[in-house]
Amino acid sequence: MFKFVLNIKMDLPVSVIIFVLCCGMLIYGQDNGLQIDFQRILEAGGSQSIDHIQVDSSSTDTFQVMCRVNSVNQLFRINTLRTQYKTSANTPDFTDLTILQNVDNANADTYQKPVLASGAGSGWTVEGSFDTTNSNGRDSTLGVSRPVSSIACSNAVEYRCHLTYTKPGPDYNTATGMKLKELDVKVLPTTITRNVYNMSGLGSFPITFVNMIEPFYVGQTVKMECSANIGSYNGTAQIRWLKSNLVAGSPLAPYYSPDAVVGDAQAMGNCVYQQADSVTYNMTAKDAGRTAENTTEEGGSDSATTADNGLQIDFQRILEAGGSQTIEQIQVDNSSTDTIQYKTSANAPDFTDLAFLQNVDDTNGDTYQKPVLASGADSSWTVEGRFDTTSSNGRESTLGVSRLVSSITCSNAVEYRCDLSYTMPGPEYSSETGIISNELDVQVLPTTITRNVYNMSSLSSSLPIALSDLIGPFYVGQSVKMECSANIGSYNGTAQIRWLKSNIVPGSPLAPYYIPDAVIGDPQSTGNCIYQQTDSVTYNMTAQDAARTAENRLHFQCYVYIPSMNWETPEDHRQNFKFIVYSRGKTSHDDTNDTDFDKESSSTGTVTGGVFGGVVGGVVVVAAVVVAVLIISRRYQFPCMQTPGTKVTLRRP
Repeated sequence: MFKFVLNIKMDLPVSVIIFVLCCGMLIYGQDNGLQIDFQRILEAGGSQSIDHIQVDSSSTDTFQVMCRVNSVNQLFRINTLRTQYKTSANTPDFTDLTILQNVDNANADTYQKPVLASGAGSGWTVEGSFDTTNSNGRDSTLGVSRPVSSIACSNAVEYRCHLTYTKPGPDYNTATGMKLKELDVKVLPTTITRNVYNMSGLGSFPITFVNMIEPFYVGQTVKMECSANIGSYNGTAQIRWLKSNLVAGSPLAPYYSPDAVVGDAQAMGNCVYQQADSVTYNMTAKDAGRTAENTTEEGGSDSATTADNGLQIDFQRILEAGGSQTIEQIQVDNSSTDTIQYKTSANAPDFTDLAFLQNVDDTNGDTYQKPVLASGADSSWTVEGRFDTTSSNGRESTLGVSRLVSSITCSNAVEYRCDLSYTMPGPEYSSETGIISNELDVQVLPTTITRNVYNMSSLSSSLPIALSDLIGPFYVGQSVKMECSANIGSYNGTAQIRWLKSNIVPGSPLAPYYIPDAVIGDPQSTGNCIYQQTDSVTYNMTAQDAARTAENRLHFQCYVYIPSMNWETPEDHRQNFKFIVYSRGKTSHDDTNDTDFDKESSSTGTVTGGVFGGVVGGVVVVAAVVVAVLIISRRYQFPCMQTPGTKVTLRRP
């Protein structure tokens, strides 16, 4: 804050606001099905899968890194599982954080027990357990955790799961799997320092000051410099300036100088940057005429690079349990009882009004200073907000709309805008307009899966087969093609259809099934942000399959997996293929029990997948002199396709 005795007296805080937040994650390595996840364990209960974390010394949550081996292919036995990390971003080597060994049973302190490694830094706690239920230990986990309040830039490094294991016989070869993931740590801006230079001297000399900066004379020039710690927002944070108005009691207004100097952000170590900007100002006769209560005052702040004039628009998710979350993306969740809220206002040819708030026509008792749902808004929206009658200019007024998260669909993935028309202070009392917009990103999880089976050994080469709980009979040597057609939601390009197959050993869990001639279909758009994908695999019936008992039929299963969020179709919503296989010339010894299996499998072959929620919401705070008309509107846009790192606008006629 810079205050000059041409006069000043209001020591307002200077703040830096971040408007663009972009977080990334990098995953490398030959994983063989090994998994690594970052989780935020909430103190209130539950957890969130994350790929970035923001430094927050007041948080009571816990950050967790967890390694899982239950998807590793051909796992006979776990030998050693390690959680590792790089001690710095520049080192090529990894250091052990935790170790879980299944080799030396003579060492009771470490055998089948998660242990914190000696090289682990302070603040880490070991997590996980060894699975003694399954003979191969496939459900074992290993990880570390630490309080979110202790996270710093130094934790923004790569983490790795490292597994050595034994493959099944007859060779019992030793194999290695590795999976990496990089944690993105964000730091909000902190301190701002100021400097003032008298540019009217023989050169440019700095001025010593505490609160008031004096004396200056009409015609002199001053340069003000703000040096801000902009956290990890290099390239997106902006230092902005405000200046006091000639009218006493008026709020500070944006100040733009044509010769403003925007400095380059300088790295301060790890993920923190410093930026210094400056502006110059010529003292005028009007400044000399100010009273002690209204001195020439300027301060640096930050805001978005749009013609918003300080107008704000936010998306929030209002939690049924209480509280809210500011969000940029929401996931379709038909079971959610939360509410999404768009507190916005806008009015343009390409937008349709959702709500408006007018302060002009006091003869209209139905709308004057009252938030009203617009006639063009559908019935699912509810108007939110209020007109501020406490302040003379209505600066604390808000306007918005809300709807249940359970009612969100792809059609809501459009642009929302706030539009404010207001009157500036005298003597001109000119009319001005502020506009700001924000786009909602809607994600839809996979839902239904349908199945088809084809006899590839028929005369027609590919004969469709009527589906039931048990499929057959088939004979040794015959070939079958299994096809799964899945609604993969909006995860075009990232969702995978995976396959499992039953083991020869009765009672064993289904194991991953991979074949070289698997056919992976191209996702097809079904409208808006929903895609359908069809994959297929073929299988030749063997003598071992014919020898299976009724309790251990030849069984395949397909499901959808999304690697970016470690999501997979719930077990009871997957598609199953169970086959009756006979040897040539004779029937199975237990075919009397063929109707006793998997009564819960769908005879139609349709499964509904689970759907989980995301987050949204918003608040508009209007900082204007006199509120005239405040309107909420929504842009109608066309269907979108979303690819990694790209947001494409939906538009609808």
